[in-house]
Amino acid sequence: MVGESSFARILPLLGGIVILLLVAGLAWAYRSNGPLSSAAATASPTISSSPATGGTVVSGVTLLPTNTIADNLKPLSNLSLVNQALQFAGLEDTLRSSGPFTVFAPTDDALRRQADKVTGMTVEDLQKPENKDKLVTLENYHIVNGVYTTADLVNDTKLTTRQGEALAVTVRDGKTYLNDVPIETADIVCSNGIIHIIDGVLVPSALK
Repeated sequence: MVGESSFARILPLLGGIVILLLVAGLAWAYRSNGPLSSAAATASPTISSSPATGGTVVSGVTLLPTNTIADNLKPLSNLSLVNQALQFAGLEDTLRSSGPFTVFAPTDDALRRQADKVTGMTVEDLQKPENKDKLVTLENYHIVNGVYTTADLVNDTKLTTRQGEALAVTVRDGKTYLNDVPIETADIVCSNGIIHIIDGVLVPSALK
């Protein structure tokens, strides 16, 4: 049996071994995952690349560069209202054609939050048959012929839309705005152009 004096001599040694094991474990965790604060900050990215497919992952959905704009818009749940509007306005086939086009797509939240304020009509009103011309006007103001990445969208750029009026580009604090509406998710490459998801509704003067 180990006497009390022997145990007293062994105890500090055991404590030192436990501390060394804890330090080694923390060092391994740091090398594997990085600091805890940065791991938490990057746990759920909104947008990322997919090396296996060459596509872009947006909210868990892989959007392939071989798909058309219309086909890449379809699976995004936060763009369901845009998809409905494009279908009702008869523009889905346009966005499946060769193009190329740049599309600025408002989120559902932005449309519900702003549509009635900036157009005087709700999203549901815009999809009534008697308002189809206004919806087509609004949708075409979110589409530009040609491909414009965020690298092309510099201060004082003017983009002429398919509706006929221009969008004004500004860049502030590293963020790109069109008519003061921010781009939230940029540069989703498609076979016939590019998509930028925006947090707001672009309204031409014809509808104000």
